[in-house]
Amino acid sequence: MTERQCLLIKLLTVNHLNVTERNSMGSEVMFSELLEVAEHYFDNACFLPSVITEWRDDKLCYDGYSIEKRGRAYILHLQVTGAALNLYANKYESYFNLNAVLRIWLQREFRFVIDGIRIIMDVVV
Repeated sequence: MTERQCLLIKLLTVNHLNVTERNSMGSEVMFSELLEVAEHYFDNACFLPSVITEWRDDKLCYDGYSIEKRGRAYILHLQVTGAALNLYANKYESYFNLNAVLRIWLQREFRFVIDGIRIIMDVVV
């Protein structure tokens, strides 16, 4: 795996790069690059972002959108907290195509900009 691919995985999994890493990436990345590293990432992982270790519908696991790989399906979760961190909303959508779920996640969670790096859509669903 190249250094750039490692940085792309870090960008997807922790949603942040340090200044040196961000400068080496440039201000834009292609969606196809993120899709390629996400496919490799999900070979060994179940959740994006990586801070999630398990999913429970009755407990806050992540505030916002996240992706879970469950068998051959990808689940796009949305959990939102209210006052005192009470679970306010818990929704999900199922997909069988990483391209589609990753695109929707990037749009809804980040509006195609993660940590100042713009994602250029170069792959059609």
